[in-house]
Amino acid sequence: MILPARKFLILLLIPIAWLLVLHSRTAVVLALAYDVALLLLGLVDLFLSARPGDLVFTRITPGHLSLGAVNRIGWDLHNRSGSTVAFTVTEDVPEEMEKESPALSGRIRAQSQAQLRYGVRPTRRGLYELGDLHLRYWMPLGLLIRQHRIRARDEVKVYPNVHNLARYELAVRRHRLVEMGLSATRQRGKGSMFESLRDYVRGDDPADIAWKATARRGRIITRNYETDRSQNVLLVIDCGRLMTTQVENVLRLDYAINASLLLAHVAVKQGDYIGMLAFSDRIESYVPPVRGRAALTRMNEALYRLEPRLCEPNYELACRFLALRHRKRSLIVILTAVIDAQASSMLLAYSARFARRHLPLCVTMRDLEVEGLCSAAPQSAADCFTKTIALQMHARRAEALGRMQKHGVDLLDVDPRQLTPRLLNRYLALKRAQRI
Repeated sequence: MILPARKFLILLLIPIAWLLVLHSRTAVVLALAYDVALLLLGLVDLFLSARPGDLVFTRITPGHLSLGAVNRIGWDLHNRSGSTVAFTVTEDVPEEMEKESPALSGRIRAQSQAQLRYGVRPTRRGLYELGDLHLRYWMPLGLLIRQHRIRARDEVKVYPNVHNLARYELAVRRHRLVEMGLSATRQRGKGSMFESLRDYVRGDDPADIAWKATARRGRIITRNYETDRSQNVLLVIDCGRLMTTQVENVLRLDYAINASLLLAHVAVKQGDYIGMLAFSDRIESYVPPVRGRAALTRMNEALYRLEPRLCEPNYELACRFLALRHRKRSLIVILTAVIDAQASSMLLAYSARFARRHLPLCVTMRDLEVEGLCSAAPQSAADCFTKTIALQMHARRAEALGRMQKHGVDLLDVDPRQLTPRLLNRYLALKRAQRI
């Protein structure tokens, strides 16, 4: 599509001004000659301009996008024409992605290349499609504008935010895990695997002194140990209706997924096998326990597609599914939300049964809204009724959690915002105590 530029329209209006001032045949002839000359100049401008096929765009996207993070995407542009082109370009993106800039503008010289990049921030996980490119560029004389639509359809996956993984690795290298709220990843002094030597510190077990190294170095040297490796860690993620609620505009399910990713990363570093089961009223996804980097790849592929469903979670189905496939003692981490004993009776029954062979860790996310209502001072009769209901819900939930602990289920009840560091610390504590 070819459109007149604003400059071209202004030039076309000049003869009208002449005719309004000069009411003569000469003015009419001059106006017509002027317009004809201007139209011929527009044709020359069109002839000299780049054709749509002369501007070649190649879409550039990373292997995947990270949820909630700014990801750089864009295009590589090659101008094959013999003229400089001033352009503005934009593309169709899904509504689940927030664009850093609505359009990109610039100039590209003849027979040259340019890189066009901008940021998008996905707001939901899943598989999405980047759409067509809309290009608008000016002719060399600036009289006409060519508008062109370039067909382009490319799928892109939005994974859970892996920023925490890079942050964790950086903290490990700098020995600053405490800043993330985490304990050290290597658990020393309780395990049976030799890890390193270090200088003796008052309070160390004398049995750990390395006498040969002490004799060589002329000072007391002691051995560090880390926990045994190669246990099974199974992550069981509830995708039922209670995981659809949000805390600070983030789904509970996303808190669970982010914590699961970092736990899987740490478990792989510890040498453990990591597996995952996601369920609602059906089995949503299953990844058998795998060791090494392949575990993280499979976890990412399974987790990015998960969405919570407005249905009651079928704990019986999930627990039976695991019981039939896993006989070896494992740490089973169940990430869920609990309302009362009746709603979670099946979870309680199977968790207690798992405790005979495995180590179940039930991770429940607290309901901060209900807790706020319980602690708020009522200002009216309606507030009194609201607080009464909130207190009853809180009491029923506390009863359900108490029953789990009574039956030997290891429990972690946590604010969703603190889920990741609290879960990692509990996992590391279990490794240190050699409970798995």
